[in-house]
Amino acid sequence: MLTTQGTAGGGYVASERIEGVLDGRHGTIVIQHGGLADGPDQSSYGNIIPNSGTGDLAGISGQAMEFEFQVLTLAYTL
Repeated sequence: MLTTQGTAGGGYVASERIEGVLDGRHGTIVIQHGGLADGPDQSSYGNIIPNSGTGDLAGISGQAMEFEFQVLTLAYTL
């Protein structure tokens, strides 16, 4: 993870390998995501790295967003 912070803003970028179960399917995925803060305004963005799914998650694609602090929400297709 890489972070930076100024007097009123900051940002981060990260790549994470996640192992788990989605809808009963076991495997791993790699997510690349980041976020920006400008005073009280915050935004985040992210994607599942193409072809990173293993096991039952092979072929997964989609986005990863942080709508809640430290909680990634996936929108994906298999």
